[in-house]
Amino acid sequence: MKFLLTHKNVTLIAATWDELQILHKLKPFFGFKIYCSSHGTDITKHVFPRKEKTLRKINTIFGSIDLFMPVSQSLDRLARSMYPNILCKSIVLGCNVNTERFHPEMDTSKKSALRKQFNIDPSRSLIITVGRMMAVKGFRQVIMALPEIRKTIPDVLYMIVAEPQAPEHQQVQYLVKELDLEDHVVIQNPVSNDELPKLLQMADVFTLTSEPVYYPHYQEEGLPRVIPEASACGLPVIVSTTGGLKEAVIDKETGFVVRHGDQETLKKRLITLLNDENLASEMGRKGREHVIKNFSDQAMIEKILDIVNL
Repeated sequence: MKFLLTHKNVTLIAATWDELQILHKLKPFFGFKIYCSSHGTDITKHVFPRKEKTLRKINTIFGSIDLFMPVSQSLDRLARSMYPNILCKSIVLGCNVNTERFHPEMDTSKKSALRKQFNIDPSRSLIITVGRMMAVKGFRQVIMALPEIRKTIPDVLYMIVAEPQAPEHQQVQYLVKELDLEDHVVIQNPVSNDELPKLLQMADVFTLTSEPVYYPHYQEEGLPRVIPEASACGLPVIVSTTGGLKEAVIDKETGFVVRHGDQETLKKRLITLLNDENLASEMGRKGREHVIKNFSDQAMIEKILDIVNL
C-alpha cells in the first residue's frame, strides 16, 4: 500500500486471476495497470463443471485487466470464449527454456553412459515422456501403441518420467500388464531441472499425447514447457492436438502433430522416427533452432520488453 501511495505509473503482474480478487478493487483508487498471465488449469478447471456464480465473478475481475498474457493461443481463445469481459490486448508469452542447460548430446559415448546411469540398454530404441502422473498427459495412448510398434522395433522402450501417483499410476500398471509390456515400459521418478536434460539427451524421441479430461474438473494443456525443452535437446517431438501443444511444434519439420486419439497415425509417426535416424536428427536440429528463436530466455526477454514498451 505504501508503494502504491508513493509511486506513479505502476504495473502489477498477477500470475492468475486469483491474485486479482483484491487488486481489481484497488485499481480505481490508485490507477495502476494490471497484467494477468494464465498457464492453463486456472482457466480450464472452470469449463466443467460450470459454476455460474464463479464464472460471473471471474468475468468481472478480468474486466479490470489491461493486458492478458496466456501461455498459448489456444488458452487465449478459450479464456475469451468464457469471459467476454476480457477486452484488452493479449500477448502470448509461451514458456522460456534455458538453451544452455537444455542442449543436445552429440557424443555417442556420453549418451551411452547416460543410459547406463539410468539402467537403460544403450542399444534400445527409447521413447520418453515427462509430465505429471495424470490422465490428461495421455501416457496410455503411447502404451497402447507399443504392441504394434514392437512388430517393427522389438526392443522399443517407453520411459515415463513422473511421480507414480494414484489413480493414474494404477491404470498405467494395469494396462502394461494386460498388454504384456513389463519389459517395455519404465516409470522413472522425477529428477531436478538440472538433471532433466540428461534424461532427454539419452532418448531418441519425445512424445506427449495429452487429451482433454473431465475428472475431477476439465483439464486441457496450456503449453507444457517440457516440449520446447525436449526440442532444445535435439529430440524430434510428437504431440497431440490438445490445447496448445501443437504451438510448440512445426508439423513435419521439428516433429509431428497427431490428432489426439488417432492411434494409427501415432504408431506410424513413432515407427518412422525410430527407424529413420537421419530424419529424427534433422527434425531435432530444426527443433532446437525453433526453440532458440521462439522459446529461449533471450526470446522471452524480447517479448517482455515489447510489453514494457506498449
